Amino acid sequence: MCTEKIDIALISETRLTERSHISFYNYTIYRTEHPSGNSHGGTAVILRNNIKHYSLQPYKTEKIQATSIKIQHKHGETTVAAVYCPPRHSITAEEFEQFFKQLGPVFICGGDWNAKHNHWGSRLINPRGRQLYQANKTSTWKAYHMASQLTGPQT
Repeated sequence: MCTEKIDIALISETRLTERSHISFYNYTIYRTEHPSGNSHGGTAVILRNNIKHYSLQPYKTEKIQATSIKIQHKHGETTVAAVYCPPRHSITAEEFEQFFKQLGPVFICGGDWNAKHNHWGSRLINPRGRQLYQANKTSTWKAYHMASQLTGPQT
């Protein structure tokens, strides 16, 4: 983390439990485990200690797990969230909208949504991608992606 001069890292599918321990020198780690307590799913936000922030309530459901913090800066506050949505559950546009509303008016979130749609660079569209896209169309927030930063096969 220090070598690459990373300020904030959003981690999805951490597979950590309350018995797991992880730390990085000069970084604070906030995490959300899967609601079952088993070692699957989960998220984490890792940020450099010199960034002014505070943690928010974890979002912990079978369908969506998220770790969120508020970054305090000269222009106000921005919520930053790491998200994981396990692929086996159906999620409606309304459920996505409910999640996004609790992030506040200014937010950045990233993670593994398991939602494919060509609007954000996927070659395929799956049912979850349709629901997330529908939530995007009817909301004030917009989905962006950086294709050069995507990892894994571009499906």
